[in-house]
Amino acid sequence: MQELLPYFFIDVACVLFCTGLIWRTFTLWHPFTLYIFFHVYSFTYRTYQLWNGAPPMYAENPAADIIKSDEIIKGLLIADLAIIAFALGSYIAQKVYFKNVSKPVGRTNINKTIILLVCLVCLPPGIFVLLQTKTGMTTQIFSQSSYYQVLALWPISCLYVLVFTYGWRWWTNLGVFLYLSLVALQGYHRTMLILPIIFFIVIFLLKNRRRWLGVGTLLPLLFLFIIFGRLKYIGRAFQNNDYSEMMFQVSQSFKPSVEGDEQSSEQFLDQYCGFISMTDTAQKVGYGSNYLGILVLPIPRDIWPNKPGQADHIAEVSTPTRQYDREGRIITYIGESYYNFRYLGVFFISLFFGYFLTRWCLVSVIGPYRRLGVVAYALFFTTLIQFYRDGVSSIVIFGIAHQIPFITIFVLHKALGSALKTTDEPPAQALREFGLK
Repeated sequence: MQELLPYFFIDVACVLFCTGLIWRTFTLWHPFTLYIFFHVYSFTYRTYQLWNGAPPMYAENPAADIIKSDEIIKGLLIADLAIIAFALGSYIAQKVYFKNVSKPVGRTNINKTIILLVCLVCLPPGIFVLLQTKTGMTTQIFSQSSYYQVLALWPISCLYVLVFTYGWRWWTNLGVFLYLSLVALQGYHRTMLILPIIFFIVIFLLKNRRRWLGVGTLLPLLFLFIIFGRLKYIGRAFQNNDYSEMMFQVSQSFKPSVEGDEQSSEQFLDQYCGFISMTDTAQKVGYGSNYLGILVLPIPRDIWPNKPGQADHIAEVSTPTRQYDREGRIITYIGESYYNFRYLGVFFISLFFGYFLTRWCLVSVIGPYRRLGVVAYALFFTTLIQFYRDGVSSIVIFGIAHQIPFITIFVLHKALGSALKTTDEPPAQALREFGLK
Protein backbone atom coordinates (compact mmCIF):
# COMPACT_ATOMS: atom_id res chain seq x y z
CA MET A 1 0.00 0.00 0.00
CA GLN A 2 2.48 2.61 -1.21
CA GLU A 3 -0.31 5.20 -1.53
CA LEU A 4 -0.47 5.41 2.29
CA LEU A 5 2.86 7.26 2.61
CA PRO A 6 1.57 10.87 2.32
CA TYR A 7 -1.25 10.10 4.74
CA PHE A 8 1.26 8.61 7.16
CA PHE A 9 3.14 11.91 7.17
CA ILE A 10 -0.11 13.84 7.63
CA ASP A 11 -0.87 11.65 10.64
CA VAL A 12 2.59 12.19 12.13
CA ALA A 13 2.18 15.95 11.65
CA CYS A 14 -1.17 15.82 13.47
CA VAL A 15 0.37 13.96 16.39
CA LEU A 16 3.23 16.48 16.68
CA PHE A 17 0.87 19.46 16.38
CA CYS A 18 -1.47 18.10 19.07
CA THR A 19 1.41 17.31 21.41
CA GLY A 20 2.67 20.88 21.05
CA LEU A 21 -0.83 22.21 21.72
CA ILE A 22 -0.99 20.75 25.24
CA TRP A 23 2.78 20.80 25.94
CA ARG A 24 2.33 23.15 28.91
CA THR A 25 0.66 20.42 30.99
CA PHE A 26 2.08 17.37 29.18
CA THR A 27 2.79 14.68 31.78
CA LEU A 28 2.64 10.91 32.01
CA TRP A 29 -0.58 11.14 34.03
CA HIS A 30 -2.30 13.46 31.55
CA PRO A 31 -5.24 11.80 29.70
CA PHE A 32 -3.79 12.95 26.38
CA THR A 33 -0.61 10.95 27.02
CA LEU A 34 -2.52 7.67 26.92
CA TYR A 35 -4.41 8.97 23.91
CA ILE A 36 -1.17 9.56 22.03
CA PHE A 37 0.00 6.07 22.91
CA PHE A 38 -3.32 4.63 21.74
CA HIS A 39 -3.25 6.62 18.49
CA VAL A 40 0.39 5.99 17.59
CA TYR A 41 0.28 2.28 18.43
CA SER A 42 -3.10 1.62 16.80
CA PHE A 43 -3.05 3.96 13.80
CA THR A 44 0.33 5.56 13.05
CA TYR A 45 2.46 2.43 13.51
CA ARG A 46 -0.02 0.22 11.71
CA THR A 47 -0.11 2.63 8.75
CA TYR A 48 3.67 2.38 8.54
CA GLN A 49 3.42 -1.42 8.64
CA LEU A 50 0.91 -1.49 5.80
CA TRP A 51 3.02 0.90 3.72
CA ASN A 52 6.03 -1.30 4.42
CA GLY A 53 4.31 -4.39 3.03
CA ALA A 54 2.41 -5.94 5.95
CA PRO A 55 -0.72 -7.78 4.78
CA PRO A 56 -4.02 -6.06 5.62
CA MET A 57 -6.70 -7.82 7.61
CA TYR A 58 -8.40 -10.73 5.81
CA ALA A 59 -5.51 -10.99 3.32
CA GLU A 60 -5.18 -14.70 4.13
CA ASN A 61 -8.92 -15.40 4.15
CA PRO A 62 -10.25 -15.84 0.59
CA ALA A 63 -13.82 -15.98 1.87
CA ALA A 64 -13.58 -12.54 3.48
CA ASP A 65 -13.54 -9.03 2.04
CA ILE A 66 -9.97 -7.74 2.44
CA ILE A 67 -9.47 -4.27 3.94
CA LYS A 68 -8.60 -1.89 1.09
CA SER A 69 -6.27 1.10 0.98
CA ASP A 70 -9.08 3.64 0.41
CA GLU A 71 -10.76 2.38 3.58
CA ILE A 72 -7.50 2.77 5.50
CA ILE A 73 -7.05 6.33 4.19
CA LYS A 74 -10.56 7.43 5.18
CA GLY A 75 -10.31 5.82 8.62
CA LEU A 76 -6.90 7.37 9.26
CA LEU A 77 -8.13 10.86 8.36
CA ILE A 78 -11.12 10.43 10.70
CA ALA A 79 -8.74 9.32 13.46
CA ASP A 80 -6.69 12.47 12.81
CA LEU A 81 -9.85 14.56 13.17
CA ALA A 82 -10.48 12.83 16.52
CA ILE A 83 -7.00 13.46 17.93
CA ILE A 84 -7.14 17.12 16.87
CA ALA A 85 -10.54 17.54 18.57
CA PHE A 86 -9.34 15.77 21.71
CA ALA A 87 -6.21 17.93 21.88
CA LEU A 88 -8.29 21.07 21.30
CA GLY A 89 -10.56 20.09 24.20
CA SER A 90 -7.50 19.53 26.40
CA TYR A 91 -6.07 22.89 25.37
CA ILE A 92 -9.31 24.72 26.24
CA ALA A 93 -9.43 22.92 29.61
CA GLN A 94 -5.89 23.94 30.52
CA LYS A 95 -6.60 27.55 29.51
CA VAL A 96 -9.68 27.61 31.76
CA TYR A 97 -7.75 25.99 34.60
CA PHE A 98 -4.87 28.46 34.57
CA LYS A 99 -7.33 31.35 34.38
CA ASN A 100 -8.78 30.21 37.74
CA VAL A 101 -5.54 29.03 39.33
CA SER A 102 -5.61 31.72 42.05
CA LYS A 103 -8.84 30.40 43.60
CA PRO A 104 -9.02 27.93 46.55
CA VAL A 105 -10.17 24.39 45.69
CA GLY A 106 -12.71 22.35 47.65
CA ARG A 107 -11.78 18.69 48.05
CA THR A 108 -12.62 15.60 50.15
CA ASN A 109 -10.22 14.11 52.71
CA ILE A 110 -9.49 10.38 52.86
CA ASN A 111 -11.10 8.53 55.78
CA LYS A 112 -9.04 5.46 56.73
CA THR A 113 -11.84 3.90 58.77
CA ILE A 114 -14.17 3.76 55.78
CA ILE A 115 -11.43 2.26 53.62
CA LEU A 116 -10.56 -0.45 56.16
CA LEU A 117 -14.18 -1.43 56.76
CA VAL A 118 -15.01 -1.71 53.05
CA CYS A 119 -11.82 -3.68 52.33
CA LEU A 120 -12.46 -6.05 55.24
CA VAL A 121 -15.90 -6.79 53.82
CA CYS A 122 -14.88 -7.07 50.15
CA LEU A 123 -11.52 -8.84 50.31
CA PRO A 124 -12.60 -12.30 51.66
CA PRO A 125 -15.28 -13.02 49.01
CA GLY A 126 -13.12 -11.42 46.33
CA ILE A 127 -10.09 -13.58 47.13
CA PHE A 128 -12.27 -16.70 47.31
CA VAL A 129 -13.81 -16.11 43.87
CA LEU A 130 -10.45 -15.07 42.37
CA LEU A 131 -8.80 -18.31 43.47
CA GLN A 132 -11.77 -20.35 42.28
CA THR A 133 -11.73 -18.80 38.82
CA LYS A 134 -7.97 -19.21 38.42
CA THR A 135 -8.01 -22.83 39.56
CA GLY A 136 -11.12 -23.75 37.54
CA MET A 137 -12.97 -24.98 40.63
CA THR A 138 -16.05 -22.78 40.19
CA THR A 139 -19.34 -24.37 39.18
CA GLN A 140 -20.86 -23.73 35.77
CA ILE A 141 -23.83 -21.82 37.18
CA PHE A 142 -21.60 -19.30 38.92
CA SER A 143 -18.97 -19.12 36.17
CA GLN A 144 -21.61 -17.98 33.66
CA SER A 145 -22.75 -15.11 35.87
CA SER A 146 -21.02 -11.79 35.21
CA TYR A 147 -21.91 -10.68 38.73
CA TYR A 148 -19.96 -13.60 40.15
CA GLN A 149 -16.99 -12.99 37.84
CA VAL A 150 -16.80 -9.33 38.87
CA LEU A 151 -16.18 -10.47 42.46
CA ALA A 152 -12.76 -11.71 41.31
CA LEU A 153 -11.78 -8.09 40.64
CA TRP A 154 -12.57 -6.89 44.15
CA PRO A 155 -9.11 -7.74 45.56
CA ILE A 156 -7.23 -5.47 43.16
CA SER A 157 -9.77 -2.67 43.67
CA CYS A 158 -9.14 -2.93 47.42
CA LEU A 159 -5.37 -3.08 46.90
CA TYR A 160 -5.50 0.09 44.81
CA VAL A 161 -7.02 2.06 47.67
CA LEU A 162 -4.92 0.42 50.39
CA VAL A 163 -1.65 1.16 48.60
CA PHE A 164 -2.76 4.73 47.95
CA THR A 165 -3.75 5.26 51.60
CA TYR A 166 -1.07 3.32 53.51
CA GLY A 167 1.76 3.20 51.01
CA TRP A 168 4.05 0.28 50.23
CA ARG A 169 4.06 -1.70 53.47
CA TRP A 170 4.94 -5.39 53.73
CA TRP A 171 1.31 -6.52 53.62
CA THR A 172 0.37 -4.30 50.67
CA ASN A 173 3.56 -5.42 48.88
CA LEU A 174 2.65 -9.06 49.49
CA GLY A 175 -0.91 -8.59 48.25
CA VAL A 176 0.16 -6.79 45.08
CA PHE A 177 2.92 -9.33 44.37
CA LEU A 178 0.59 -12.31 44.76
CA TYR A 179 -2.12 -10.73 42.61
CA LEU A 180 0.19 -9.68 39.78
CA SER A 181 1.94 -13.07 39.84
CA LEU A 182 -1.43 -14.79 39.55
CA VAL A 183 -2.69 -12.75 36.60
CA ALA A 184 0.62 -12.35 34.73
CA LEU A 185 1.11 -16.00 33.88
CA GLN A 186 -2.40 -17.39 33.60
CA GLY A 187 -2.34 -17.22 29.79
CA TYR A 188 -5.16 -14.74 29.14
CA HIS A 189 -6.53 -11.33 30.19
CA ARG A 190 -3.13 -9.67 29.93
CA THR A 191 -4.69 -6.27 30.59
CA MET A 192 -5.34 -7.35 34.19
CA LEU A 193 -1.57 -7.12 34.61
CA ILE A 194 -1.12 -3.83 32.75
CA LEU A 195 -3.90 -1.81 34.42
CA PRO A 196 -2.57 -2.20 38.01
CA ILE A 197 0.94 -1.27 36.83
CA ILE A 198 -0.45 1.90 35.24
CA PHE A 199 -2.24 2.79 38.49
CA PHE A 200 0.84 2.26 40.67
CA ILE A 201 2.97 4.33 38.29
CA VAL A 202 0.47 7.20 38.39
CA ILE A 203 0.23 7.35 42.19
CA PHE A 204 4.04 7.09 42.46
CA LEU A 205 4.42 10.11 40.20
CA LEU A 206 1.70 12.11 41.93
CA LYS A 207 2.98 11.40 45.42
CA ASN A 208 6.54 12.36 44.48
CA ARG A 209 5.47 15.41 42.45
CA ARG A 210 6.95 14.11 39.22
CA ARG A 211 5.78 14.45 35.65
CA TRP A 212 7.72 11.54 34.10
CA LEU A 213 9.48 8.35 35.13
CA GLY A 214 13.25 8.02 35.28
CA VAL A 215 15.27 5.83 32.94
CA GLY A 216 15.75 3.17 35.62
CA THR A 217 12.00 2.66 35.88
CA LEU A 218 11.35 2.88 32.16
CA LEU A 219 13.66 -0.02 31.27
CA PRO A 220 11.64 -2.79 33.01
CA LEU A 221 8.43 -1.25 31.65
CA LEU A 222 9.93 -1.30 28.16
CA PHE A 223 10.77 -4.98 28.63
CA LEU A 224 7.17 -5.68 29.70
CA PHE A 225 5.87 -3.77 26.67
CA ILE A 226 8.10 -5.81 24.34
CA ILE A 227 6.97 -9.20 25.68
CA PHE A 228 3.32 -8.12 26.13
CA GLY A 229 2.23 -9.52 22.77
CA ARG A 230 3.48 -13.00 23.69
CA LEU A 231 2.63 -12.87 27.37
CA LYS A 232 -0.20 -15.39 27.10
CA TYR A 233 2.11 -17.91 25.37
CA ILE A 234 4.74 -17.34 28.07
CA GLY A 235 2.04 -17.92 30.68
CA ARG A 236 0.88 -21.16 29.08
CA ALA A 237 4.45 -22.47 28.91
CA PHE A 238 4.95 -21.60 32.58
CA GLN A 239 1.74 -23.41 33.54
CA ASN A 240 2.97 -26.50 31.68
CA ASN A 241 6.42 -26.29 33.33
CA ASP A 242 7.92 -25.95 29.86
CA TYR A 243 10.64 -23.46 30.72
CA SER A 244 12.52 -23.89 27.43
CA GLU A 245 9.37 -22.90 25.53
CA MET A 246 8.88 -20.00 27.92
CA MET A 247 12.40 -18.69 27.22
CA PHE A 248 11.88 -19.24 23.50
CA GLN A 249 8.73 -17.09 23.57
CA VAL A 250 10.59 -14.36 25.47
CA SER A 251 13.37 -14.38 22.88
CA GLN A 252 10.83 -14.27 20.02
CA SER A 253 9.41 -11.06 21.51
CA PHE A 254 12.59 -9.24 20.49
CA LYS A 255 12.39 -10.36 16.86
CA PRO A 256 10.34 -8.66 14.12
CA SER A 257 6.95 -10.26 13.60
CA VAL A 258 6.72 -12.56 10.64
CA GLU A 259 3.81 -13.72 8.55
CA GLY A 260 1.64 -16.09 10.56
CA ASP A 261 2.33 -14.44 13.91
CA GLU A 262 -0.68 -13.20 15.81
CA GLN A 263 -1.14 -9.58 14.79
CA SER A 264 -4.52 -8.71 16.26
CA SER A 265 -3.03 -6.01 18.47
CA GLU A 266 -1.46 -4.47 15.36
CA GLN A 267 -4.69 -4.52 13.35
CA PHE A 268 -6.85 -2.08 15.30
CA LEU A 269 -6.60 0.29 12.34
CA ASP A 270 -7.78 -2.40 9.91
CA GLN A 271 -10.68 -3.43 12.13
CA TYR A 272 -11.79 0.13 12.80
CA CYS A 273 -11.52 1.16 9.13
CA GLY A 274 -13.52 -1.88 8.07
CA PHE A 275 -16.28 -0.90 10.50
CA ILE A 276 -16.34 2.67 9.17
CA SER A 277 -16.75 1.30 5.63
CA MET A 278 -19.49 -1.15 6.63
CA THR A 279 -21.35 1.64 8.43
CA ASP A 280 -21.31 3.72 5.25
CA THR A 281 -22.41 0.78 3.11
CA ALA A 282 -25.29 -0.05 5.46
CA GLN A 283 -26.23 3.66 5.60
CA LYS A 284 -26.82 3.17 9.30
CA VAL A 285 -26.75 6.07 11.76
CA GLY A 286 -27.24 5.04 15.37
CA TYR A 287 -28.00 8.43 16.99
CA GLY A 288 -26.76 7.03 20.30
CA SER A 289 -28.96 3.92 20.25
CA ASN A 290 -26.07 1.67 21.26
CA TYR A 291 -25.77 3.59 24.54
CA LEU A 292 -29.06 1.97 25.63
CA GLY A 293 -27.05 -1.18 26.29
CA ILE A 294 -25.19 0.72 29.01
CA LEU A 295 -28.42 1.66 30.80
CA VAL A 296 -29.63 -1.94 31.02
CA LEU A 297 -26.20 -3.40 31.76
CA PRO A 298 -27.02 -4.28 35.42
CA ILE A 299 -30.06 -6.38 34.41
CA PRO A 300 -29.10 -10.10 34.16
CA ARG A 301 -29.88 -11.81 30.86
CA ASP A 302 -31.65 -14.53 32.85
CA ILE A 303 -34.30 -11.91 33.61
CA TRP A 304 -34.21 -10.15 30.22
CA PRO A 305 -32.76 -12.54 27.61
CA ASN A 306 -33.25 -10.12 24.70
CA LYS A 307 -32.00 -6.96 26.38
CA PRO A 308 -29.87 -4.61 24.19
CA GLY A 309 -26.28 -5.83 23.99
CA GLN A 310 -22.99 -3.98 23.99
CA ALA A 311 -22.24 -5.01 20.40
CA ASP A 312 -25.65 -4.83 18.74
CA HIS A 313 -24.52 -1.92 16.57
CA ILE A 314 -21.62 -4.02 15.29
CA ALA A 315 -24.00 -6.86 14.39
CA GLU A 316 -26.24 -4.42 12.50
CA VAL A 317 -23.55 -3.53 9.98
CA SER A 318 -21.65 -6.84 9.81
CA THR A 319 -21.73 -8.76 6.53
CA PRO A 320 -21.13 -12.41 5.55
CA THR A 321 -17.66 -11.45 4.31
CA ARG A 322 -16.85 -9.35 7.39
CA GLN A 323 -18.44 -11.05 10.36
CA TYR A 324 -17.36 -8.54 12.99
CA ASP A 325 -20.13 -9.60 15.37
CA ARG A 326 -18.76 -13.15 15.51
CA GLU A 327 -15.09 -12.25 15.38
CA GLY A 328 -15.15 -9.75 18.25
CA ARG A 329 -13.47 -6.94 16.33
CA ILE A 330 -12.26 -3.65 17.81
CA ILE A 331 -13.94 -0.51 16.43
CA THR A 332 -12.55 2.08 18.96
CA TYR A 333 -14.55 4.92 20.44
CA ILE A 334 -13.95 6.80 17.17
CA GLY A 335 -15.77 4.16 15.14
CA GLU A 336 -18.56 4.16 17.73
CA SER A 337 -18.84 7.97 17.48
CA TYR A 338 -18.90 7.80 13.68
CA TYR A 339 -21.64 5.16 13.78
CA ASN A 340 -23.79 7.37 16.00
CA PHE A 341 -23.33 10.87 14.57
CA ARG A 342 -20.81 10.63 11.69
CA TYR A 343 -18.17 13.39 11.50
CA LEU A 344 -19.91 15.68 13.99
CA GLY A 345 -19.93 12.85 16.50
CA VAL A 346 -16.24 12.15 16.04
CA PHE A 347 -15.37 15.82 16.52
CA PHE A 348 -17.65 16.80 19.40
CA ILE A 349 -17.39 13.57 21.40
CA SER A 350 -13.60 13.76 21.18
CA LEU A 351 -13.71 17.47 22.07
CA PHE A 352 -15.94 16.77 25.09
CA PHE A 353 -13.79 13.99 26.50
CA GLY A 354 -10.60 15.96 25.85
CA TYR A 355 -12.00 18.90 27.84
CA PHE A 356 -13.67 16.89 30.62
CA LEU A 357 -10.79 14.49 31.27
CA THR A 358 -8.13 17.21 31.22
CA ARG A 359 -10.18 19.49 33.46
CA TRP A 360 -10.74 16.65 35.93
CA CYS A 361 -7.05 15.73 35.84
CA LEU A 362 -5.76 19.22 36.58
CA VAL A 363 -8.30 20.08 39.28
CA SER A 364 -7.97 16.73 41.06
CA VAL A 365 -4.26 15.98 41.14
CA ILE A 366 -2.56 19.39 41.31
CA GLY A 367 -2.89 19.87 45.05
CA PRO A 368 -2.47 17.83 48.25
CA TYR A 369 -1.90 14.13 47.57
CA ARG A 370 -4.17 12.40 50.11
CA ARG A 371 -7.50 13.47 48.70
CA LEU A 372 -10.38 11.34 47.42
CA GLY A 373 -10.25 13.02 44.02
CA VAL A 374 -6.64 11.97 43.46
CA VAL A 375 -7.28 8.24 43.90
CA ALA A 376 -10.54 8.53 41.92
CA TYR A 377 -8.73 10.07 38.98
CA ALA A 378 -5.83 7.58 39.18
CA LEU A 379 -8.31 4.68 39.11
CA PHE A 380 -10.22 6.15 36.18
CA PHE A 381 -6.98 6.87 34.35
CA THR A 382 -6.31 3.12 34.15
CA THR A 383 -9.56 2.64 32.21
CA LEU A 384 -8.77 5.22 29.52
CA ILE A 385 -7.02 2.77 27.20
CA GLN A 386 -10.10 0.55 27.40
CA PHE A 387 -12.34 3.54 26.64
CA TYR A 388 -10.26 4.68 23.66
CA ARG A 389 -10.20 1.12 22.33
CA ASP A 390 -13.70 -0.16 23.09
CA GLY A 391 -15.98 2.87 23.44
CA VAL A 392 -18.11 4.56 26.07
CA SER A 393 -19.51 1.35 27.58
CA SER A 394 -16.04 0.42 28.84
CA ILE A 395 -16.16 3.44 31.18
CA VAL A 396 -19.10 1.84 32.97
CA ILE A 397 -17.67 -1.69 32.83
CA PHE A 398 -14.06 -0.97 33.83
CA GLY A 399 -14.58 2.26 35.77
CA ILE A 400 -17.66 1.29 37.82
CA ALA A 401 -18.65 -2.39 37.59
CA HIS A 402 -15.05 -3.59 38.07
CA GLN A 403 -14.41 -1.13 40.92
CA ILE A 404 -17.35 -1.79 43.25
CA PRO A 405 -15.22 -1.62 46.46
CA PHE A 406 -13.88 1.81 45.52
CA ILE A 407 -17.30 3.04 44.33
CA THR A 408 -18.63 2.03 47.76
CA ILE A 409 -15.78 3.93 49.43
CA PHE A 410 -16.44 6.95 47.24
CA VAL A 411 -20.19 7.00 48.00
CA LEU A 412 -19.59 6.65 51.75
CA HIS A 413 -17.13 9.53 51.68
CA LYS A 414 -19.64 11.72 49.86
CA ALA A 415 -22.42 10.63 52.23
CA LEU A 416 -20.51 12.10 55.17
CA GLY A 417 -20.66 15.45 53.41
CA SER A 418 -19.08 18.39 55.21
CA ALA A 419 -17.38 16.15 57.79
CA LEU A 420 -14.70 15.28 55.23
CA LYS A 421 -14.78 18.48 53.17
CA THR A 422 -11.72 20.70 53.11
CA THR A 423 -10.73 23.84 51.26
CA ASP A 424 -7.19 23.69 49.92
CA GLU A 425 -5.02 26.64 49.13
CA PRO A 426 -4.73 27.78 45.49
CA PRO A 427 -2.52 25.30 43.60
CA ALA A 428 0.40 27.68 42.96
CA GLN A 429 2.76 25.71 45.21
CA ALA A 430 1.70 22.36 43.72
CA LEU A 431 2.25 23.72 40.21
CA ARG A 432 5.81 24.70 41.15
CA GLU A 433 6.42 21.26 42.67
CA PHE A 434 5.28 19.55 39.46
CA GLY A 435 7.28 21.97 37.33
CA LEU A 436 4.15 23.31 35.67
CA LYS A 437 3.83 27.03 34.99
